[in-house]
Amino acid sequence: MKKKITISTIITIFFLSFSCKEKENSNKINSMIDLNIRPILIEQIKSGNDQSYGGFDDYGEKDLNALVLIEAKILNNNGYKKIDTELFNQKVEEIFDRNIVQNSKNKYIKIETYSDNKCNKKLIYAPYTADAQYLYITKKQQFITDFHALPQVLDYLKLYPELSEYEKKDIEIYDAVANTKVRASQWKDNLKELTQEREKNILTIVNRNKYLFNDDKASFAWLKFNDDKFLNDLVKIFGYVKDEKLLSFALSKNINDKQEFCKILWNHKCDGKAIFHQEVFNLVKTYDEKKRHDFLDNLSLKIINLKKIITENPEITFSQKAELLGKIAYNAEKLAQLDNYQTYQFFKTLNEDVFQREFEKQNYYNIQDFKEVYDEAKTGGINFAE
Repeated sequence: MKKKITISTIITIFFLSFSCKEKENSNKINSMIDLNIRPILIEQIKSGNDQSYGGFDDYGEKDLNALVLIEAKILNNNGYKKIDTELFNQKVEEIFDRNIVQNSKNKYIKIETYSDNKCNKKLIYAPYTADAQYLYITKKQQFITDFHALPQVLDYLKLYPELSEYEKKDIEIYDAVANTKVRASQWKDNLKELTQEREKNILTIVNRNKYLFNDDKASFAWLKFNDDKFLNDLVKIFGYVKDEKLLSFALSKNINDKQEFCKILWNHKCDGKAIFHQEVFNLVKTYDEKKRHDFLDNLSLKIINLKKIITENPEITFSQKAELLGKIAYNAEKLAQLDNYQTYQFFKTLNEDVFQREFEKQNYYNIQDFKEVYDEAKTGGINFAE
């Protein structure tokens, strides 16, 4: 009798395979640590890992360079395939709304992952902490990464046991508030947790890049269970809706949240444009009748709140607001008409003359039956002239 293979089975097999590869590749990683990386690793070990007492304060481009060299080998050893440069640049623009300038002197692009700052393109070098959760795109090696310290991806004690010498002496810091000396934490203090963190960091960098640039299905499955915030951010912060399976995942995760659901339906780009996501409604059309009804039920409960969120947004013009609301309402009405289910309720929130004038001015966005659906909704589908 054939056994059914589940997603969890696939992920388990993938994880075990990855663990074996990691052991096999330890010597390869060891051999590629050259004279440019070793002194950086030593400095990071000597600085410790205490964020409260400046353990990461002296990190800069050289630290990121060293990390990228290590991660490039890790990615290569775990099946990541570099793609054509033009295709890579195209994907970066499509996913993160950033344009790679090949002749720029900068080797990296910094991506803000906090929605309010996502348009800040200034390149700074800041390791991943609670206050600096940047992604970095490396142009030459063609992958994305968090800015980790080397011990967070490299088993420094296993590969270089002699480096333990640099942790024998405590790191003492003067605390001006407490008016006393305190001991700052070091990498050696929590080796069990560091090992777990390192494994997670490596799996994360491998699976993010294999999913985004190699379209790896197993990596997408791993991310859904282990890095769902990253997947959600791709849609809600950066507006990446071209991948149907990603969009379906994000929609199911956020449909019951008024604020977050709104972020699925449209995205405010850094050039000032407010982009309506037609892809959401195209996807829902493919759902079965019950799932379509569930979507419409959720949307009908949120439509007034959506209107409030959009109309009160100070960063987009009224014309953009009307287009977003009009297209949301129109597509919802068209979905409802598929099953004759709760029709004529979505355009009712846009009955004001100011919206009608704007729709007319924009020629109903060149959508053939927009005016017809809008007019019908105002009367509940009743033609009083007849």
